[in-house]
Amino acid sequence: MRRCERFCKEEFLQYFLSLIKTIALRAKPEAMHLLLTSNDFPVLRRALMLSAHGDQMVRTQARTAYLTILRGLLDAEVREKAIQLAQEMLLSTV
Repeated sequence: MRRCERFCKEEFLQYFLSLIKTIALRAKPEAMHLLLTSNDFPVLRRALMLSAHGDQMVRTQARTAYLTILRGLLDAEVREKAIQLAQEMLLSTV
């Protein structure tokens, strides 16, 4: 099964978005660094990927998640990594 086909399933996509938003909204600013794994932000990366989805509702939920994560970052080093990732991924979709 191709990766794209997996994400095209409406029900799965809604549950996945709900999970991403819940993680972003529940993570306290002082614990945001826990979302960073080996110099990558998997939750932020997935939210950024979905921000270019064809469905407006999906884009809105994904943007809410990644903006919440970026807003909650207190550590300058972690924030810089997240902003760099966001710039790379958002500019690649333009």
